[in-house]
Amino acid sequence: MNAQSNKIQADADGNLFLAIPADLVAKLKLAKDEEVDIAPTAMGFEVRKINDIDDNFWDPFSETVNEYQKALELLKGDAKTDKDAPSAK
Repeated sequence: MNAQSNKIQADADGNLFLAIPADLVAKLKLAKDEEVDIAPTAMGFEVRKINDIDDNFWDPFSETVNEYQKALELLKGDAKTDKDAPSAK
């Protein structure tokens, strides 16, 4: 499915909502009372059924942040690489 843009809207009572395109609702196979969540992804956000979100959903993001922090330390010169470590000869 191609990416789509929709604006957050307000109803007469001031409640905010995001209209979900009918083709997305059909692909998610939503029942009348099922809820969806807007989940962050590497490419932006994804609309998912709440029960479809894995318990380990945030693990890849945590790993990415850790790798980013390591790269920053290397750029600053604060971290040692394996080449800098003394060898056990």
